[in-house]
Amino acid sequence: MTRHMATARPAWLPAVLASLAVLAVVVAIGLIIIADTPRSMEYDQAVAAGMTEPPGTPLRDGFSVAEGSSLVGAVFPVIEDPTSIAEEGSGPITSWRAQLLLAGEPLEVFNAYVAQAQSAGFPVVGGCAVRDGAGNDVSLTEYEPRSAQLLQCRAAYQRASRTNKSSTAVAITLERGDRDGLYVSNVSLRHVTIGDGTGEDLDYVSAAGPLYPIIGPSPELTDPPPVQLAKPGDTLLPGRGDIDLVLPRASEQVAPAAGSVVCSGGYDTVLAATGTAAAILLELRAQLAPTVPRALKVLDDVQGGALLNTLTVDSVGGNNGYIITTLDTESDHLIMVTMC
Repeated sequence: MTRHMATARPAWLPAVLASLAVLAVVVAIGLIIIADTPRSMEYDQAVAAGMTEPPGTPLRDGFSVAEGSSLVGAVFPVIEDPTSIAEEGSGPITSWRAQLLLAGEPLEVFNAYVAQAQSAGFPVVGGCAVRDGAGNDVSLTEYEPRSAQLLQCRAAYQRASRTNKSSTAVAITLERGDRDGLYVSNVSLRHVTIGDGTGEDLDYVSAAGPLYPIIGPSPELTDPPPVQLAKPGDTLLPGRGDIDLVLPRASEQVAPAAGSVVCSGGYDTVLAATGTAAAILLELRAQLAPTVPRALKVLDDVQGGALLNTLTVDSVGGNNGYIITTLDTESDHLIMVTMC
């Protein structure tokens, strides 16, 4: 199915250890359960036509889209900077990310992805936490039913071997709720392999798993607000980054912004282009270049006929950086903008 932005149809590691250290910490954010109300249904359906894939859709490395979620756009192969995440002489790096809209019961969906990870040989560990109505962050196991703002679940796994300079890292995050004034409802997946991903003797394995299913209902949270997707000329997530990025012509936001699996507290937004995604990346780079001319790094590659680009932007003078990844195939022209 050909996927471009809706207006054009009616027809798209920081170091691995450091990244997982962020992902494996005790969770302090959470997800709002979307009740069966017209407003909740409006949020679940606030995606450009034809821009999601249903449950059962294969992803990669043993993962597929679980019931209660849908893939936004496509799986994004990511070009990692080997000087940042790998030892000299390591093998090739394979990395991908997937952003999924969460529509089902959060704990059931989280447990489903955890089970997929375990079946694929990744005994992930992690847990869930809730931010209550008073702004306090508590573990889900200690949470007593009362008003809540946010629920977030995280699970991660890594193994590494110095013998053959290889490693594998897997991370799963799930969020639903009001995070600092922005409503999020998503699942995010990340998988990174350096070399063959194995090793006869492992020098590092993350805490012993597996994570058992999390039992109990998700906390009750307020309904989501109406969703407005950014159009050309609109600012993307105003005030969330060091620089307000303006959507170029021939691009549009295709799904609500989501929590990022790459950086704790960050956001991912998927865009689609009428032309090439690479052209949109150049326009976004031009917006950033005057402020951080020496902090821009663009890597490109061709994999399986797909043209890939990853732009990494160091902090622009505040606390945030950017990762912008593009995917151009015959059917997809997609951009994932990550604000850290």
